[in-house]
Amino acid sequence: MIKHHPSSTLIAAHAAGELSTALSSAISAHCELCDQCQQLRRDAESELAFAIFAEPATPASTTMFAELCHNITELPTAAAEVAQTSRYVCINNHNYRLPNALQHAKLQPWQRFGPISRMRFELEQTDGVRMSLLHMAAGGQIPHHTHQGQEFTLVLAGSFADEDGHYQQGDIILRNGQHQHSPQSDEGCLCLTVVDAPLHFTKGLSQVLNLFGQSLY
Repeated sequence: MIKHHPSSTLIAAHAAGELSTALSSAISAHCELCDQCQQLRRDAESELAFAIFAEPATPASTTMFAELCHNITELPTAAAEVAQTSRYVCINNHNYRLPNALQHAKLQPWQRFGPISRMRFELEQTDGVRMSLLHMAAGGQIPHHTHQGQEFTLVLAGSFADEDGHYQQGDIILRNGQHQHSPQSDEGCLCLTVVDAPLHFTKGLSQVLNLFGQSLY
């Protein structure tokens, strides 16, 4: 059962197209796994549509609508078949099916850091934001750290735990500079992460580990 959800404010911003490509993709992927948030998104979209069509038409808006319809009808016909090159990702001899929202994104090769592997998405517009698949092998752990910015984590498969709780498929978690934790996974997990700054490790050989944090970012 999914226990951790994005806020209704974040879902409304997603419905309005106000989020970055990376964060919007993460919310879309969560909604595919969560009936509750899927309904909240539909409600937000309905409210936006009602607000738009409730406004009285003006000559300018009528012209813009006509131009929009013309531009849509003039678009070239899409190919009937689209290559599904990113429907699955493979790590440690295990195939993971990606949510629909992520299936056509361009992915870089896996990079391995001990029990942690990262596969970064290629984004056209980043504004410092990075989106990655993060795989933690069974028994793996990320050393104790905090965040210099915001990190959204969506569990796509498996589960992990930290000092604040246990997270499983569909859970989406926000962490920032107010949080310090050390995620670990007994069974292994695949997560989608959206971050806007490197991790900052707070214990152990921090100088060496913070180079590792720069690499994970």
